[in-house]
Parts: sequence; C-alpha cells; structure tokens
Amino acid sequence: MNLHCSSTLFSPREYLSPRLSGDIFLVMGYQSSLHRHTPIQGTGSRTVILQGEMAPPPRRGPTGAQRGMTLVEILIVVALVGIAALISVGNLQTIQRRFQLESSVRELTAFLNEVPNHAREQNAPVFLVWDGTARTFSIATDAAATNVLDSLDFPQELTITGPGTPILRCDVYGRTFIGTATVMMPAVQTVSITHRDTPEASAPTYGLTLSPLWAVEVSR
Repeated sequence: MNLHCSSTLFSPREYLSPRLSGDIFLVMGYQSSLHRHTPIQGTGSRTVILQGEMAPPPRRGPTGAQRGMTLVEILIVVALVGIAALISVGNLQTIQRRFQLESSVRELTAFLNEVPNHAREQNAPVFLVWDGTARTFSIATDAAATNVLDSLDFPQELTITGPGTPILRCDVYGRTFIGTATVMMPAVQTVSITHRDTPEASAPTYGLTLSPLWAVEVSR
C-alpha cells in the first residue's frame, strides 16, 4: 500500500478520482470555513483529508525607500533650507550694494567729465559745487550755485569724502582753480566713495582724482 500526499485547494463539488486501488491518498485541502467537513468519495482507495484555513501572508514593514520621514529629519531639512536661504539673501544684498556703488561711481565720473564741456558751451568759467548736507554736486555759472546748469544727487547709502575744497572752477581751457582764486589748483583733489552698509572687511572704496588740468581718474 502506498501513501500519496497531495496539497490542493478544492471545493466540495470537485471529484477526486484515485488512480490506484488500495492506495491511501492524503489530501491537504484548503477551503472555505463553510465547507470544512465535506467528504470526498474514492473508488477502491481511501482518501484522508486534512483541511485547514489558509493563513494570510505576513505583512511587510515599509522598506527604506517607502517609509516616511521622521520629525527629526524634517526639522533638519527645514533648518538646512533656512540656512541656505539666509546665505543667498546675504549674497544678494552684497551684490546689490556693489552694483549701486559701481553705478554711482560711473555716474559721477561722467558728470565730472562734462564740466569742461559746459565751460566751452558757456564760453566762460563754470563752478563745481559740492553740498555735503544735500549730498549734491552742482555745475553752475557762479560760485553760489544760484544758476545751476546740471546737478547730481547721491543716495544716502553711499559715504562720500571730499573733495577737499567744496568749490572748484574750470575755465574754457580746462584749467582748474579753487573757488575764485586766480592761481591754478596746485594739487589734485580726491573724492572717495564707499557703501556704508557693506562690512569694513569687504567694503570697496573708489577714489576719483581731479587733476589741475581738468581730468578725472578712477581708482579702487
């Protein structure tokens, strides 16, 4: 006599036909709990049925790629994003300040270079007047700047030092005098410009040098 073991999923209506007479078939069947004791008939053989309910597969925990972020990880990410944002804002402000400074220096250089042209147009000396309180350079036909031909205002964020003499005069030949003096300016006049909100360690300072023969040079 042979013992045959078989594991199968069946229903009560299925018919199992034994292949060999005198053999015992051990059938491990899994079926619904409503039909646990349904007998299965064989011909010339005996069939033993071991029934049971199929257990559900165990649940798997989330893998490394599937599990969510913890509160600590979220806080770390938020902190890193905040630090990066602060660095970016600081760099942007520094770039804006340097751009404003460089733009103002170029504007003042062009303004000062126009002084001899105004003298030739007027066919008379013109005066460059610096008002430190109003932060304004003026080109006028008189030392009191009552008749202004052109003017240039500076932003409050910029720090301007000089010129050493607040009133300069340029004649039609491009010669430079101090105020109403009849003798040419003996030395150069320098204007220093920097941005007051820039840290001292990285604050660029531009110098504009005005020569006795009216010429403007920029240095840094």
